[in-house]
Amino acid sequence: MVDFHPEGHLIAEAAARGGWDVGAELPYHLPNCFGCGPQNEVGLGLRTTVAEHDAIEAEVIFERRFEGAPGLAHGGAVAALFDDLFGSVLMRVLALGVTTELTIRYRRPVRLDQTLHALARLDHRDDRDLYVSGELEQDGEVVATATGIFRTVPAEHVFGNRDGA
Repeated sequence: MVDFHPEGHLIAEAAARGGWDVGAELPYHLPNCFGCGPQNEVGLGLRTTVAEHDAIEAEVIFERRFEGAPGLAHGGAVAALFDDLFGSVLMRVLALGVTTELTIRYRRPVRLDQTLHALARLDHRDDRDLYVSGELEQDGEVVATATGIFRTVPAEHVFGNRDGA
């Protein structure tokens, strides 16, 4: 897996070749990203794959460390999953952005230690804002849905807080 370079060269490379190939695994945002960073030992370990129509998908398992109620994932962990998932949608459509709104609808309890399927997509753009939505399924049943608004920003805004990088 390749680091998402601060100057955004992976997005630039993808744009130069016409975007990401369907089925390709998207790179992580940063090595220590809570959602997808491979160096974050307490993170979600999210890996996203390019899907059709400006969408991405992922398989995820909430392990015991994400427990809220007994045997169930903490709602904050589910929200973090959607936030990072939506960040991968932005990468999918060759944009950098920050979360300005995130709305989660919890429909069923999310059980620990079981595979979940996540799907997220770009719904539309309005000037600098990108509107995204997604759902999380467990055993073929939708357990949570989410919508988000992300504001596009220059790379310096996203990567300017990195010390020494």
